[in-house]
Amino acid sequence: MKKVTELLESATSQQQTTTTASSRKLLPEQWVVGIFKKMQLRYGQLWTSRLQAHDKDLKAVIREWQETLSNCTGEQIRKGLETWDSEFPPNVMQFRTRCLRDDEHWQQRSSPAYKIYQRERLLPDKSAKERSRAAMKAALQEIRGK
Repeated sequence: MKKVTELLESATSQQQTTTTASSRKLLPEQWVVGIFKKMQLRYGQLWTSRLQAHDKDLKAVIREWQETLSNCTGEQIRKGLETWDSEFPPNVMQFRTRCLRDDEHWQQRSSPAYKIYQRERLLPDKSAKERSRAAMKAALQEIRGK
């Protein structure tokens, strides 16, 4: 089996195609190879084993990433690389979703329990302090045995 780095180098040394049959622009191949190298550094064997599973079709894998990430800007890809913090490397769709995510709460929103707190949507509760004081007074009386 060839080493992944050798496969990546041979993939980039061949002529790059920048459009699909439908004339849609592709992400530059060098960018995808850069993403792959970053993932290889970050995840080591977890990443390389994924690529080695596609040993003979690495060009097809690169092409798939080019097509899937074609609507991402360089800044979005940079953000995707910076914010991906899972212990496992992403597949192309997970990475694309992370790149296109457009909010500052990306870490919390990955949790199903997260909900943005919108103070202005809450109804004012003017009697909450009074109820709280009454509950505390009743609890103290119960503790004291009165």
